Amino acid sequence: MLGTFLIGRCARRAGAATLFCAALIAADAAHAARRGASHAARHGASHAATPALDAQAVNDAQFSAPSGKARARAPSPATIIKEEILLDRADFSPGEIDGKAGANDQKALAAFQQANGLKPTGRLDAETWTRLTATSNDPALVEYEIEPGDVKGPFNKSIPTSFEKKAELKNLNYTGPRELLAEKFHIAPALLTRLNPKASFETAGTKIVVPNVARKPSEAKVEKVVVDKSALTVRALDGHGKLISFYPASVGSEDRPSPSGTRHIRSVVESDSYGIHGTPAPERVGKSGGVSHGCVHLTNWDARALAKLVHRGTKVDFIN
Repeated sequence: MLGTFLIGRCARRAGAATLFCAALIAADAAHAARRGASHAARHGASHAATPALDAQAVNDAQFSAPSGKARARAPSPATIIKEEILLDRADFSPGEIDGKAGANDQKALAAFQQANGLKPTGRLDAETWTRLTATSNDPALVEYEIEPGDVKGPFNKSIPTSFEKKAELKNLNYTGPRELLAEKFHIAPALLTRLNPKASFETAGTKIVVPNVARKPSEAKVEKVVVDKSALTVRALDGHGKLISFYPASVGSEDRPSPSGTRHIRSVVESDSYGIHGTPAPERVGKSGGVSHGCVHLTNWDARALAKLVHRGTKVDFIN
């Protein structure tokens, strides 16, 4: 089968303005009330006790290892956000930065641990935190001034669900500046709002706090891409089998599965929607299979990053 590697841009949730694609394949009432009141009271107390989540909290976040036989506590949201940003910058993508220790975060941590000679548990620990924070001294969150191009549009007020209705639109754009900015900085829109509760994302010149996800250009030459259909991951390896980059992925569907075996990249092109490509729903990437017609879905930013690493002839292995 012939294969092609393509690159472009995909609207985050709304549908693709131009898709980034890497095609590698021809491809219960009183009791209830009391219980509810009790829950509300607990929730209110918990919410009131929640620490502020801002740039300083995230940039100063640390991992606290338990002492003695004390039970380990879950990392704070600030720590998780910082960890996700550091993973992203180190080319071990957690997918959409959301401040939650979910499946994608665990996969990325496990990949980072394995690449650094640590036990790949997928859980944050003191040694992993030390290795991870050593990868960069730059702040995790930085200030960004919204540019005119971020708010100019065009935008779609809404996007239909069906492919047929989508096809009737002249363009499939972002649904607004917040969506555009969320993709630009690899972050969940809800978390972007939480970090900037008083900001107007529709106004150029507004200063907001965003993840510092600028990646340094990689000089590594990827010789093989491994698509794991069971683990829902994509790995890029050099000629010696060293892991260069890692991405969560959604792979194929029951009716239209992705292939098995080996393919080779034949070219790198833009604006296609077939094969390994970006998606307008990055929050779904790596969390489920069966959402594509045989394709491999990455977040748009990960698809772009992978495209810069591969070349004509790069081997692509589909396993499991």
